[in-house]
Order: sequence, then structure tokens, then C-alpha cells
Amino acid sequence: MNFQGVQAEIIENKCENILVSAAAGSGKTTVMTERIVERILSRQTSVDRILVVTFTNAAAANMSAKLEAKLRERMAQTTDPEERKYLSGQIAALPSAYICTIDAFCVKVINSFSVSARNDKGELLIEPQSTVLEDNHGNALLREAFDEVFAEAYLLASRTREEDSFGAEKMELSKDGVWPGILLDEDITKKEWAEQFLSMVQSFGSGRDD
Repeated sequence: MNFQGVQAEIIENKCENILVSAAAGSGKTTVMTERIVERILSRQTSVDRILVVTFTNAAAANMSAKLEAKLRERMAQTTDPEERKYLSGQIAALPSAYICTIDAFCVKVINSFSVSARNDKGELLIEPQSTVLEDNHGNALLREAFDEVFAEAYLLASRTREEDSFGAEKMELSKDGVWPGILLDEDITKKEWAEQFLSMVQSFGSGRDD
């Protein structure tokens, strides 16, 4: 690909700090990939010394794939054994390169220094080998939490309707959490809460199948 004008200037610019701003689909990723590749080829930097931060995992994977394709293309064009060995090493380093989302990069930094993060008692503040929660896993956990809360809420409501002697005691806040809809200073019985819960379900639960 022949780059001209501003795109060529971005690729060839030698300054340390540069800001590239352009509309979606204008070729920013391609230009920045070429800029990185040129610096790797000229040995101004290497894969293990670059940081590429993106907004999405898809963008990070796209950048990494484009870098690998470019490096493989250059390796196929040279017959110099030393150059091929160098490029092969750069390609091999790509899977561990810092080409990731900003949250994934932060997790890498945290895990690298988590042993130093301690409270006054010397206890670790960060769980070792913490990871970024993937959207599908997070959604599954959220759904599981909703199911548990509502199952318990329906059970309470059912008991207050079936057992006349149940539900007169006040709702209590436990160390494990609070019942949904209860304010810290609210004085309410279990029966009253159950009635309010069922009223809410009737109001907002149209089309429900439970």
C-alpha cells in the first residue's frame, strides 16, 4: 500500500509524541500499524517494548493480527538469514505483547505489583492473578445473582401469604447484604415488604413467565 500526504507523514514522523485524530474507517489502525512496523524494522523499538491501548478486545485483536501480517509479509520479502531470524523473533513475541484494552493493561500492571499492595496489617489488598471479567461471564453472574435474589424474595412472599403467623417481625439487615428495596433507616415488617414486592411485580412484570 502506498501512503501519501498526512498518512505518510504520520508513518515517517520521528517525534516522540504524536496525536492522530480521524473519523472511523479512515485507516487509523492501518497507518498506526505501519508506523509501528517501520520502527520495528529499523530496530528503533521491538514488540516487547510497545504499548498499544484500545477500547475493545476486538480492536486489540485486529491490531495484533495486522502487525503479525505485516511482519510476516516483510519476512517473506527478505532472504537475509539474520533479518528473517529477527522478524521471526518479533512475530513470536506478539502473543505476549502489550496490545490490549486499557482495563486489561491495568490488570497486567496490578498483577505485576500486587504483592506490594497491602494494608496496615500487611494483608494483600488485591487477589493474586486477578483478571478482567469477560462480558459473557459477567452477564451470567449477574443473571445468577438476580435469580437468587428473586427466588428468595418470592419464597418470602409465598410464606407471608400461606402462614398467618409469619411475617410480623421486622426485616433485618444481614452482614451478607440487604433485601432489595429496603433503606437503611426503613422500619418495615417482612409481610409489609412482601406485599410491596408483589405489588412491584404486578406493576412492572408484564409478560413475565414465572
